[in-house]
Parts: sequence; structure tokens; C-alpha cells
Amino acid sequence: MSQLNPLDVAPLGVVIVTFNSADVILDCLETLLGAAGTTPLCVTVVDNGSDDGTVGLIEDWASGRVAYVPPADLPFAHQPVAKPIALETPANPQAPLCLILTGQNGGFAGGVNVGLAHLARNPKIDRFWVLNPDGLVPAGVPT
Repeated sequence: MSQLNPLDVAPLGVVIVTFNSADVILDCLETLLGAAGTTPLCVTVVDNGSDDGTVGLIEDWASGRVAYVPPADLPFAHQPVAKPIALETPANPQAPLCLILTGQNGGFAGGVNVGLAHLARNPKIDRFWVLNPDGLVPAGVPT
């Protein structure tokens, strides 16, 4: 059986909506990115106006300024993913992680719609996944 070239695999678009999710978002992002294997991911985190430091925590984690330590009660083994992780910017539109700040709490569905609209601009994405910020992703799940 031949192996797929990761460049031939369409990326999986992932939307995660946060609102005051600083206590859980890094576990979600770490396990998601660690589980991907050869599936390229385009992850969009839509923050609905958090005031608990969620946004700064994500930025510091992605840059490598904040080290990730898996919690003792994580239900499966996980090795922290390599940092830095590029955040999407106008100068770097192909980065694997995008952080959208809505500035208001438009609710979960509103956040999902913002994230899906952003991801839908990428014609290579042919499927989408919506995760809660407290979700954990064991190895091998996104395909």
C-alpha cells in the first residue's frame, strides 16, 4: 500500500469557539495538533470577548513563551507539540493557527459561523470540524 504525501491531503478546517476558556484551551489545542499526524490542519480559534486571559495565553503558548505541561488527569499520553506555532496574519495567511477576536460574545453558534466563514475562504479545505474548547483529541482522530 502506498503512503499518501501530506501535500496531497486536503486540510481539515477546525473551528474552536472560546469564551473565558483559559483553563482548558491549551489542552484542546495541544491534543488536537498532536493528534493530527499527516493530516494538515487549519485551526481557527474564535474568541467571543474573553476577559480571563484566554487570548494572551494562546498567543504566549503559540510563541513558546508559555510551556505546556499535560495535566496529570489527561486520559491518554501526550507529548507537547513543537513551538513556535505560527499565527495567521495578513503577512502570513497560510499559518496553521488563526485567532479571531470578535470583541463580543455572539454565542457559540455566532462564533462557529465566524470561524466557518473564515475557513471557507480556503478552497483547499473540503471538510470542517467544530470542537468545544474543553475537548481533547487522542492521537489519530482527525483524518
